[in-house]
Amino acid sequence: MVNAKEIYEQFCKDWKMIGSDLPWDSGATPWTKKIFQYFSDEGKKRNFKVYADSGMIAGTQEYMVDLCWSNEDKDKYYGLELAMESEWSEDEDEILYDFSKIVDIKSYLKIMIISVQEKKIRGIIDKMSSTVSEGKIKLPNEEYLIIIFTDDFEHAENERIGIIGFRMDNNGRYDKLPAYRFADGVLKGQEA
Repeated sequence: MVNAKEIYEQFCKDWKMIGSDLPWDSGATPWTKKIFQYFSDEGKKRNFKVYADSGMIAGTQEYMVDLCWSNEDKDKYYGLELAMESEWSEDEDEILYDFSKIVDIKSYLKIMIISVQEKKIRGIIDKMSSTVSEGKIKLPNEEYLIIIFTDDFEHAENERIGIIGFRMDNNGRYDKLPAYRFADGVLKGQEA
């Protein structure tokens, strides 16, 4: 079973290599493709069958969510290990709509990728927490990982872009993971 904190820390460590050539103002599609490619590669390394939006990962097909890791072999399906949704709109209703998809799906790790201003994070995380806590059907060991990309002008230019993570349990209790700030596409690795 994969662990939210471990996946997040590895993603942040690897982002400086995979995202170093990606300008923030390039739009959501290039960022989504890089992130999906990263999680697709990670799933394959861990011997999962990866399903993803074919517009983001060539040669694949979507299965219920934007990207998932399926535990299966040629003759048998064992279930989903990871389910991921991505919503780059800052519209709270759109974010929560996509988040509800991973709440409803059976998977041990559920990842939500969003991009919002830092001042909006607490409100969105609290609403996600409420959605999870009110959900009736849960796996005992399921975890949520919310990865938030921010572009905030309140920070100095060389620290304007950030990755902020939250781990949430199946009852909606959450804790903040280390945050990273960077500029010019290079992850600095300093706590925010």
